[in-house]
Amino acid sequence: VESLSQLQVERSTTTQVVAIVQVEQERARQLLTDRKVAIDTYNASAKHLQECLVEKTLAFRAREGVEEEAKLAMLHAAALERTTANMRLLWDAAHTDRQQVKESIQTLKGQLEGAVDGRHALSDRLLALQYRRKGTKVHTPYGVGVVQYFRESDNILAIRLRTWKATVYISLVHFIQAAKAMQQRELLAMRSVEVECKAFVRVERRREASECHVMETEEALCREITLWAQQMAAKEGHIRVAVTKVEVQTQVRMALRDAKRRFRNEAEADAVRAHAAKIRLVRPKLKTMPKKLAPQRSTSLAKMTAAMAITSTNNATTNSATPAALPKVSKQSTLDKTRVARAALKRILMAHAEAAVLTTERNLVAEYDRVHHDQLVTTVGNGCVASLLHELLVDVADETIQEGVVGAKTMELQSTIVHSRQHPHVQVNVHVALRRQVVGRKMQLEVVKRTWARQLERLRCVQAEVRRRNDMERRAEEERKRLEAVCKEMAREDLACRRFYREEKRVMMVESRHMQLAERELQLMLEKYNTLDGDDKNKEGSKVARRLQIKKGKREKHRLADEWAAIKLEDDLAMA
Repeated sequence: VESLSQLQVERSTTTQVVAIVQVEQERARQLLTDRKVAIDTYNASAKHLQECLVEKTLAFRAREGVEEEAKLAMLHAAALERTTANMRLLWDAAHTDRQQVKESIQTLKGQLEGAVDGRHALSDRLLALQYRRKGTKVHTPYGVGVVQYFRESDNILAIRLRTWKATVYISLVHFIQAAKAMQQRELLAMRSVEVECKAFVRVERRREASECHVMETEEALCREITLWAQQMAAKEGHIRVAVTKVEVQTQVRMALRDAKRRFRNEAEADAVRAHAAKIRLVRPKLKTMPKKLAPQRSTSLAKMTAAMAITSTNNATTNSATPAALPKVSKQSTLDKTRVARAALKRILMAHAEAAVLTTERNLVAEYDRVHHDQLVTTVGNGCVASLLHELLVDVADETIQEGVVGAKTMELQSTIVHSRQHPHVQVNVHVALRRQVVGRKMQLEVVKRTWARQLERLRCVQAEVRRRNDMERRAEEERKRLEAVCKEMAREDLACRRFYREEKRVMMVESRHMQLAERELQLMLEKYNTLDGDDKNKEGSKVARRLQIKKGKREKHRLADEWAAIKLEDDLAMA
């Protein structure tokens, strides 16, 4: 009976567990349905995202130019923002420094005023302290004395006079007022000395200015002398080079002429020898004479010799008329005639060469003198014209300057332009030019402002579009992450369900095993009690019971097979 009741309790427990398993199975089926719906939603979202990406690509392609301009504008705007931020930082730092400097100046001014007041307050006390010390030397109306002691009750000094050998009692206030009067006299004296020093410094500065002017004049003269020396050196070098060139050309020409003359004389001598050899029966062998002994005759030398002979004859005839007897002229040899002719020719050539050199040098000197004269005339003319213009335009320039100053002041009063301290007043034309420049700059800045306004508006539109698309991408990414999280949660629940099913299956198998064992024990117990009866009826009943037991065993096997098939089907459905 207890076993039956225990079996009934276990059966009721198993029934409850089966009900719970069915509920969980229904929940798992519902989760599978939700998973399928989520997968379908995810596929639809992915398809929609793909379509959005296609639209985005088309929009990017359609707005490529605008995006490029927007990128450039964004870069420029970023650069402007950085520059503005840097300028703002610099402005803030400068403003902070300025405020700190102002505060420091105010603090220092307060400290200075306090120090001045304290100095004025302590001046009398310092003087009193100086005179109160024992042994201090003071000047009294009665002479020089030394302080013996100070009486604080009535501020009286006891002074020992050196000359009178007496002690006098004088108030401390008297000495303090005397010291202040002496300080005032020293201050006045220092002011007069300062005025004299300033006058002396002004005189010294004027003297230094005059000395600098004289030194500048001397330096200009030295520069002119140095420039003149350089020009003369260049002139002499140029003349030297030209003269050397002429001399070299003359020497070369003379050498060429001598060579040509020598070759011509040798050719004439060879022609004479050849002609003489043709006339003779026996042609003698030509012998060349040494150059030192061979006479070089030419037509020019013969003519020059004949001219010199005629000149000597004329001279002899002229001299014969004189009463003085001249020595007899010996006949010159051929060698002497040749030597004299050569020397005369050389003198003539040297005279020609010297004449060419002198002509070249004279022309160069005349050219340099002409250039120097032109420079002097130009310098003097420029100086005269400059002095004349200076004398004529002084009054005109003064009147123009005064008119310009008056006009500049008037225009300054009529406008808001702030000028510098170095140049407080500018001319009218400069003022007008500055005003036009300011107006032009203002117009340029307005154009730049409008341009930047348009660019910033475009940039704002582009940024809004970019934010919208980023928001869409962010939401799509969040939806994708949410679906992934849901899928992961469903997968975790699926695994938990499978683990729960396996555990329940194991418990069920254990329970069924225990139930089979309990049933087997019950059957054995019943058989035991049935065998104790020992009659035939009972035997027949035992056979029937045996057949019933076999049938029940088969039914149990079929039931278990059906349960296993249902469990496998559920597993397959859960895996799908």
